[in-house]
Amino acid sequence: MDRDQLYKVVDAILNQATEDDLEVIEAALQRRLGEDEEGGGSSAFQFAPKKIAEESAHSISEQVSYSKSTVRNMIKNFAVDIIRKEAPELSDEQVRELLKAWIPDPESATPRAQHKKESNIPFDMMIAMIEQFIEYSEGRLSVRQQAQLRQEMGEWQEKYWKWFPPDIREALSLYLKGTIDKETFWLDVHKTLS
Repeated sequence: MDRDQLYKVVDAILNQATEDDLEVIEAALQRRLGEDEEGGGSSAFQFAPKKIAEESAHSISEQVSYSKSTVRNMIKNFAVDIIRKEAPELSDEQVRELLKAWIPDPESATPRAQHKKESNIPFDMMIAMIEQFIEYSEGRLSVRQQAQLRQEMGEWQEKYWKWFPPDIREALSLYLKGTIDKETFWLDVHKTLS
């Protein structure tokens, strides 16, 4: 098989195949591997069900975690829209207090002080990470910086998000959606980190 054919097959498997297609492909590979073993030949492809299961479980776990966060943020943004329409006189701080009461963050069940103790990230580094995250989200982070971060850390945006304390994530979500202004956002950040 030449390289073009191989790339087409891999592309079809990764980007086009349905779950039913993948079952057929898996059955064909198992049959082929069985024939190789019976014929005494060796195959460069080693079918490792345990490894595939572990990778799949990890991937599903990350997707479920991401989905929960996405749904929660959608609900919070919906609640903010309702509050802004029904009670425009409320300040940003009052809106945040209502959100905390109505839609509590499961991770914030731990006292804020405990989160601070658990975080080993120095204050200045956390501020730099927040600034990079905002610049990236607003399309202002240079391609060179993005490439450097990706090279050093892989999916750095996801890692940053996990490292941010829950209050910082909440403030970031509100700021990036335009619900709170820049000054209020940074006041919240310094209050959380101090």
